[in-house]
Amino acid sequence: LITMTGANMTGTNGGTVISSITLGGTAVLEIVFQNKSYVIFRPGRAAEAVNQTVIITAQDGTITTKADAFDKLVDGIITNIFPRAALPGVQVRIEGTNLLGHATTQSIFSVAGVVLNHSDPTLAFLATDSL
Repeated sequence: LITMTGANMTGTNGGTVISSITLGGTAVLEIVFQNKSYVIFRPGRAAEAVNQTVIITAQDGTITTKADAFDKLVDGIITNIFPRAALPGVQVRIEGTNLLGHATTQSIFSVAGVVLNHSDPTLAFLATDSL
């Protein structure tokens, strides 16, 4: 999910709803929450691209555009998880490509477990009760 902040996000002519959001020409999949100050949405799938334009269209017809506002990163691909099931305290390995993207391990695995080792193409962490 992506959170975008600003002012008059739902329009300037008394609008209360955002009708659409596009990132580099790709429509978002879902607007999860919105108000005049911020919007939370699920982006659509698109090829990697940098400096994409964001366009927010409000129900009242207000169009807000911000150039060079969004970078779409390459999607990560998981190729293997070992073991497929684990009790708490067991080390789990995830293999693939672009697993970390530009994020930190804390933002990816704050719920999944304590990260032991991370380097594309492998992440290793301890399974916890919350898995």
